[in-house]
Amino acid sequence: MVPPKKRAAFEKARLDWESLKDCPGFLFQVGGWSQKEPNVAWIYAGWESDAAHEYFMETVHDRIVANHDGTYDSAEVTLEEVPVTLEESWGVGGLCETE
Repeated sequence: MVPPKKRAAFEKARLDWESLKDCPGFLFQVGGWSQKEPNVAWIYAGWESDAAHEYFMETVHDRIVANHDGTYDSAEVTLEEVPVTLEESWGVGGLCETE
């Protein structure tokens, strides 16, 4: 939960997460503000394996969040395995279809 008085600091601190692009196994991170609950930010990240996520948590995570003290009131984290293939996302052949 990010109350209005902390939103500017939260948005500035989120730039620290750009360093994820250099983490082994990192695939993506996307997010935005909830339309139903304007003080709630949704953030989703994808990792190619549990091992890649564990490596991030053990080596990088704490350095990033150290600068976020006081930028939000509460956070919830859920880990889920969601298998996705290009065929499921973009149809058979995906972006590589040449016909």
